[in-house]
Amino acid sequence: MALTPSEAESKLKTGEAEVCLVGIDRPSLLLSCCLAARGVRVKLVDGSTGILEKFSKGVTQVEHELQKTLKRALSEGILCSERELKEAVKQSSIIVSRASARLSPSGVDYSPLEKFCS
Repeated sequence: MALTPSEAESKLKTGEAEVCLVGIDRPSLLLSCCLAARGVRVKLVDGSTGILEKFSKGVTQVEHELQKTLKRALSEGILCSERELKEAVKQSSIIVSRASARLSPSGVDYSPLEKFCS
């Protein structure tokens, strides 16, 4: 289902959206905690089992206030982790990828985006 920007904004404001964030890192944790604090259900997807295990226990290297928000969202089930990208995407109305193209002197490397989309 494709959403227009205004539909996505409306679903985020009302908490109807389920967001899939691909890649667990500091920016995705910040965004997921902000969304979860507003009642938006968030699935964080990462291919690293070690990262997923730490995350599911609420173990991260973030500030104390953010750590409290993270643990509360995890315990309430608003925020969860998932290893299977396809399953998480199927269950979500908004998908955000932390994968990006790499710039180098020889040009642009799109392989991270291609890998994400395959």
